[in-house]
Amino acid sequence: MRKLLIVLAAFAFVVAYTLPAMAASEWSFYGQARVLTFQTNVSKEASASGFDDEDFTHDLSGSARTLGANVKAGDISGKFEAGGTLNLRLAHATWKFGAGALRVGQDYTPGDYFPSGMVYGDNSMVSYGASYTGRIPQVKLLLGGLQVALIKPSSTGVTLAANSAAVWEINQTTGAVELTPAVTTGFDGQETDTSIPKIEVAYSLKLGPVALKFFGGMNTSDTVGYTATTETTFTVDSTLLGVGFSIPVAALYIKGNVWMSQNPANYGMVTLASAGNAATVNAAGTGVEDAESMAYALVVGYKISDMITIEGSYGYVDGEVSVGGVKTEAEKTFYCITAPITVAKNVILTPEIGSVDYGDTTVGGAKTKNGDMDYVGLRWRINF
Repeated sequence: MRKLLIVLAAFAFVVAYTLPAMAASEWSFYGQARVLTFQTNVSKEASASGFDDEDFTHDLSGSARTLGANVKAGDISGKFEAGGTLNLRLAHATWKFGAGALRVGQDYTPGDYFPSGMVYGDNSMVSYGASYTGRIPQVKLLLGGLQVALIKPSSTGVTLAANSAAVWEINQTTGAVELTPAVTTGFDGQETDTSIPKIEVAYSLKLGPVALKFFGGMNTSDTVGYTATTETTFTVDSTLLGVGFSIPVAALYIKGNVWMSQNPANYGMVTLASAGNAATVNAAGTGVEDAESMAYALVVGYKISDMITIEGSYGYVDGEVSVGGVKTEAEKTFYCITAPITVAKNVILTPEIGSVDYGDTTVGGAKTKNGDMDYVGLRWRINF
């Protein structure tokens, strides 16, 4: 009982101490309601069933800002934002000191860049050419146009060959019961270890009307394979290097980004080709084969009036890696036309039509078609 009273007294002291600071804080709440209405047509090669698939969607967007707030108290500011399903989007605090600031919490990373107003899936081209690794816990230093962040590391490693016991199985062709031999050349299990944060750096500057953002990052993780008597480590180093740009020309604007990455899937990149984007174990089983990928997004928009803007977006991403000594390559292209219409203050309807070509996956020269997807619809949005 005595310990409980001490804890309660300490808690009461903390609350009493912080109430004056809380009262001095300036709170500004906001929200956005978003619903997506789309018709999607997926070719048989890209559908899960192996047949052409048509779907109609009329649902709440997961990227809606159900509740958000900006908070300010002197040199300290904060922000939190919950999504359409009350998932945590943003939660961070910033301390301003002199010419810089320190931000702690979950935020966009320095390497994130969104050139497009694409609304299908509220995707903003993060799957089709934009640079995006997510809103991730981090500690970030901001000095003018410079950002340096220590970020929660990505723990995606490589898949190791697994040992297995001999089992009796039915041959699906002959119907005979056959003994599948044991596999003893792999590992009994695997785990992934990380020892340092992911590190990202970005620098933004303006050259007249042109705005540029240079960004880069690195991540490292170890995949450890083990048996009863041995342990083997496979180190995966992944990197990101890119640039984003924005060029306004009167009512016209041009935006885009280009990035390159070693092992983008291991880095945590969302924009990926259908294959060739992750590190693999080399043919000898002694090390890692690195994947190489690049992508770009190009956006051209024109503001017709204060009510209507029209925007065209194009994206491309590819990937290449060696699997067991055999080269695997894949690519993906995307385009859409978007036209946000402000029908009243804080009420925006955005019709859009678009298409994704998932391209071919080429393994050792043999190509497999991955199919395509077309869509048309609109996003309903009201800010409050």
